[in-house]
Amino acid sequence: YAVGIILNDYGTGPSFDFTVSIATIGGVAMDASNCFDLALPLKLSSFGARVNNCVVNLNWISESEVDLKSYEVESSVNGQNFKIVAIITPSQPNASSMQKYSYQDKNPPQGKVYYRLKMINSDGSFTYSSTIPLKVDCNKSLIIVYPNPVIDDILNVNVTNSNENATN
Repeated sequence: YAVGIILNDYGTGPSFDFTVSIATIGGVAMDASNCFDLALPLKLSSFGARVNNCVVNLNWISESEVDLKSYEVESSVNGQNFKIVAIITPSQPNASSMQKYSYQDKNPPQGKVYYRLKMINSDGSFTYSSTIPLKVDCNKSLIIVYPNPVIDDILNVNVTNSNENATN
């Protein structure tokens, strides 16, 4: 640790003396042998999302989960105002090994949508994953009418639904 103090009194104020010394714990000088290990509650190694058949599939992997209470899957249509779409509890409390998770948002908002994880510890503290932007365009139906103008009294109407099944 370093502490910096800047006094700017232009020589008109009192003078100060500072003593710099080695940091101690309980009167014993700190070094690598007496510093304690700090275990982070969660190490997230991956977080990904993809759209498949109008369902958003979210997948993530944690390397360790110490005192992790839950994951909150959040979504947003503007990237700023997020809402909770699911709460996932850890599969093995206090796991120190790799854990895999997945969640399917079967009714995602259409257009640009953002997803993130809120990782909540047992003490109430939390962190966020990176935010993943997606473009969801599943409810698109297309109607094509041709030719225009109609030739030989024949009008073709092609309707394509969101599952890309065409009917002529």
